[in-house]
Amino acid sequence: MSFFDRNMRFLFIVGCGHSGTGLMLAIFANCRNVHAITNETEFLFKSSIKEFKRKFDTLENTSAILVAEKTPRHVYRLGKITSDEQSSALVMLRNPIDVVASLKKRGFPLIDCIRRYRHDNNAWLKYQSKKKVKILKYEELVTKTEEVLENLGQEYGLNLISANEKRLTDERLYFTNRGPVQIKQTDGKGRQKHNSLRNFQIRQEIKNMNGQWKERLTDKELRIVIEELNYHIKLFKYEECFDYKI
Repeated sequence: MSFFDRNMRFLFIVGCGHSGTGLMLAIFANCRNVHAITNETEFLFKSSIKEFKRKFDTLENTSAILVAEKTPRHVYRLGKITSDEQSSALVMLRNPIDVVASLKKRGFPLIDCIRRYRHDNNAWLKYQSKKKVKILKYEELVTKTEEVLENLGQEYGLNLISANEKRLTDERLYFTNRGPVQIKQTDGKGRQKHNSLRNFQIRQEIKNMNGQWKERLTDKELRIVIEELNYHIKLFKYEECFDYKI
């Protein structure tokens, strides 16, 4: 059955990397009526959203009511997403200090991590008032998990609370299009180790992983992040939730 013949929806999970996009994909992926794409496609950088949708014109899972795709950089293609009647976006947002520290742990230079956070989050600001764009803070997901998943589930017509439980024993591998991966806790350095670590992390109980910046940033680096991203800390109201003073 073609998705044109049913009320199929397309959800793009976007945002700055290391903000919880992989975790959110894994939750949606464990809904029986969701067809989840387990690799980042970057499709909207190559073609139209119409062509993207045609790839799923006939699904083996005919009970699917939603296709979920996670490419963080599709945050730069919100114009395409919001212009399509069947598509919407879920933007994951996380405090800048933990995101920068997590990116730095992967081996990226500090200034590149700061620049990525700034650019990726600036990309969605002009779309935040649109009905098809929902902003979800990582901090809300990890501290009010059931409430957040209940509300999201009602919005998309899914049982995300049950899906989150199934996620813990999900046997499929994610992010395999860039080389072989394992479900393994690693140092996260390098593409293969990073994807293996992501496969490990998205199967763990949800807990608040904020605060690891204390072990990953020096006092000098922390001051630089706060100074460079002070606008975003205030804009996203993170100064009220976290004590960044040193």
